[in-house]
Amino acid sequence: MIEVVGANKQPDKNASANGHQHNQTYQQQTQYASAPLKEEVIAKLNEFINFMEAVHTIEDNMANLQHELQEVKGTVIEAANAAKEIAKTAPHTWATVAAKPPSPKPP
Repeated sequence: MIEVVGANKQPDKNASANGHQHNQTYQQQTQYASAPLKEEVIAKLNEFINFMEAVHTIEDNMANLQHELQEVKGTVIEAANAAKEIAKTAPHTWATVAAKPPSPKPP
């Protein structure tokens, strides 16, 4: 025959009270122990938030820089196209320029 140990045991009324008292003591201990931990976690979270704000600022600056570079690129392309048009109508060598008589000055 198999006997189950403690199967017929009556619940201890003091066990519940002792368990509650132990639980209160544990909560008080962890409450005092968790205050420095809470401060540390808050400090780390603030540090992380500051880091993310800095990253966001850098992203904004990079976007602005990219926009300005696109504007500069457009200006350079326009200037290059204008230079090509001028080059089409301009003399091709310095000898041609030197041989060309100067334009008469208006009176």
